[in-house]
Amino acid sequence: MVSGRSLLLAVAFAGGISLVSPHRALATPEVPLDDLTYARLYRLQDVGLIPVWPLSGTRPLTEAQIQSLLMSAGQPPDAFLLAPTIHGFWVRPIARLTNRLTLASDLARPYSVPARPRSMNGSVDMVCEHQEGRPCGDGLHEVLEMDSSAGIGTWLSAFSRIQSRTGTSRSAATGLEIDRLYANLELGSVELAVGRNIIGIGPGRRTQLIWGDQPPPLDYVGLSVHSLKIPNV
Repeated sequence: MVSGRSLLLAVAFAGGISLVSPHRALATPEVPLDDLTYARLYRLQDVGLIPVWPLSGTRPLTEAQIQSLLMSAGQPPDAFLLAPTIHGFWVRPIARLTNRLTLASDLARPYSVPARPRSMNGSVDMVCEHQEGRPCGDGLHEVLEMDSSAGIGTWLSAFSRIQSRTGTSRSAATGLEIDRLYANLELGSVELAVGRNIIGIGPGRRTQLIWGDQPPPLDYVGLSVHSLKIPNV
């Protein structure tokens, strides 16, 4: 839990750094990890058109970051993302609408298998892989999701995902739930993110043993410094 005083200190720190390090703002909504845009980025990475580090560190990437990577690779901007030159106030009441219906009966797989023995106890349901905390497991599950976003240019944005859930298992209580709700603010070279969202750590092409490639969302406050150049005095 982060106190209001700690949050004010983080904002003050961000503002101080922004004064000594100008940077083009990239604080747009983050692109969900299940979006097919990442597959396009991996293909460009395979042929050496974009560097390795953007997709091997902390994800998701923002829409502005992805547009910047595409243009640096000589590709046209993605028409489904915010335009790189967007200015002023913008709003997308329905940025994405999805309906997921699953019917599954699955046997839990141990962490340690003959092909890959590991000193780990426990097991995992394969039908819960890449679900980002959505209801899963044996039975019938239906999740209707609506993503919405709004912001000012590329330096301030807010994002929400509202879910309507129903199902037959214990993890699928019927009702509405706010799955994501966060805001991004960028001041100079520093980006401040506050709210509830997922965080992906490490290369995204395979599941991480300690931290899944599509983990459930969590509440957090994040402070990122893109670059820092202190001028000579």
